[in-house]
Amino acid sequence: SPQASDWAQAELALVLSAAAADALAGLGEDYDSSTLPSQLAQLCGALPQLPLTSAPAPWACLLEAAAAELLSALDTWITPSRCAPTSAEGRTLVAFAFRLAASQHASSSSVDALTVVISNLAQPLTSARDVADEAFRRLQELCLGGGGLPARLRERLVRGAVGPLLSQLP
Repeated sequence: SPQASDWAQAELALVLSAAAADALAGLGEDYDSSTLPSQLAQLCGALPQLPLTSAPAPWACLLEAAAAELLSALDTWITPSRCAPTSAEGRTLVAFAFRLAASQHASSSSVDALTVVISNLAQPLTSARDVADEAFRRLQELCLGGGGLPARLRERLVRGAVGPLLSQLP
């Protein structure tokens, strides 16, 4: 089983990757943001496989926060063309973002990550009936208090995720 140093290295890799993604996104016109660097793409693809639930305290909380920060930092690259919610990768990304927000360790970072994923993929999410139904069901659970999120985070989720979804409905 992983040692504390392994969990620390995983957290450090996530934090540094989020910082790199933020820095690249912040370059604006000086950087071709249409291409996600391969290392970040690989890490993003591996995020859902992180054994977050098996991490001991305090690592589960720290790793979830770092993973959520990385998802938020990848905002520029979470697009319908790259992460279509009907594709396997897109479904996995959406499910992972929901998993972070529904976790017992959920924080404002977790809600922000879900908001980024949902708002960036709102148009294709609402176009695919089965995916839309699942997203609305899970958002309803989180926003109406069944998920254990504090009221301020539920309000943030309504504004940041439910709003963009509803704006896409006919």
